[in-house]
Amino acid sequence: MDRTLTLLTLSLALFACKDPEEPGDGSSSGGSSTSAATSADGTTAGEPTTTTMPTTMPTTMPMPAACEGDGSLAACCDASHPCTEPGLCGPLLGADAALLGETCNVCLTAADCAMGLLCAPVIDPGAMMMMGVSGKRDCVAPGSVADDAMCPDDDTGDAACMSGHCGAVDVMGFLTLHLCGACEADADCGPGKVCQPAAFDMTNGPTGARCV
Repeated sequence: MDRTLTLLTLSLALFACKDPEEPGDGSSSGGSSTSAATSADGTTAGEPTTTTMPTTMPTTMPMPAACEGDGSLAACCDASHPCTEPGLCGPLLGADAALLGETCNVCLTAADCAMGLLCAPVIDPGAMMMMGVSGKRDCVAPGSVADDAMCPDDDTGDAACMSGHCGAVDVMGFLTLHLCGACEADADCGPGKVCQPAAFDMTNGPTGARCV
């Protein structure tokens, strides 16, 4: 499993496991309260209920696992594990995802591609559904990236998408993904429809914007 998703999985799992904070009932913190109910014959029955304390979330992200890449495309890379030429070492998911580690790519920006081609992350369709990120940034033709797939995180994003729309989605406040979708604003949709922004969840993975 690629170390990029190892970190992403851990981070999202921590958020998913967070217990919701229950409203206070006036009892002391960390204690148990008793819920009383009166039956038809006038007797009172009490059943203890446990107050769950909210889970304290980490304030810093865990570091990526040590790289053991062999230099091939899509393998992890660092100073001790360089990419085999002509592979380029850089963050797979974009500039703001560097904390997740780097991989060997065909390109990092459109400047690394043949004239007219753009540079976008090309990953396994199910990779962002907590199974493992594998892929590389590769040169793609303008207008070739389908909805829900990742688009360049620079000003060439719209041009890479079939729809002409590349939108950003925030993942738990520490990572931004860029996905092709049907729209970027309500004006991009037909009469009576609105633009539902791109989203990410643990069940469906990444989903580009939709007109609904």
